[in-house]
Amino acid sequence: MGLDLVEIVMDVEDEFRLDLPDAECERCETVGQFADLVHSRLRRSQEERCPSQHGFYIVRKALMKHLGLARAEVRRDTRLEAIFPRKRRRAAWMKVATDLTESRKPPDILVRPRSLKIILNLTVVATAVGTGLAIGRWAGIGAALVLAILAEVLTRGCRVEFPTKLSTVGDSVRLVTTLDSGIWTKEQVLGKIQVIAADNLGLKPEQITPNSHWVKDLGAD
Repeated sequence: MGLDLVEIVMDVEDEFRLDLPDAECERCETVGQFADLVHSRLRRSQEERCPSQHGFYIVRKALMKHLGLARAEVRRDTRLEAIFPRKRRRAAWMKVATDLTESRKPPDILVRPRSLKIILNLTVVATAVGTGLAIGRWAGIGAALVLAILAEVLTRGCRVEFPTKLSTVGDSVRLVTTLDSGIWTKEQVLGKIQVIAADNLGLKPEQITPNSHWVKDLGAD
């Protein structure tokens, strides 16, 4: 796609708060075809659930805002650990999560490294067994509980890894709580696209029809 079409697509995504795959946009040679693509990604009746493209749009926007990423760097299969710098990861994640959930107390999903959890568990077990044999069963259980609590507190800052169930950008879509509930008709979608295209191409909305070819008729590059 040329620069004009890229700008139009991005403005349309912002207008409808959804994600449009580049490959599918490139196949739309006319305004009508593009309007059909957009409409297919939107909620069209009360019975339909909100499409996941909207959730991905929200996630991508938050990641671009707080991590300074380019649009092309954020894909559904992008691993979160690859784009969140390890240093100050918790602070960065909490900012992103705040945008996704619109909550002042977003979910803190970061966990301790697996190797550290294994070491802590073995240490607690060893303490319980050793103290139990030396002093008594209940003393061993008490010592293990105290050690477990101390380990929880002292290693809180070590929770810097993403859990398996929330390891990619696509996984984080489930946290979005602002899914669009609007219902759109084809005519409404086409009208919005005509206005957006007209603003970007220096034309009047009435000059743009469903059959208008982006390049041949509208001169979009």
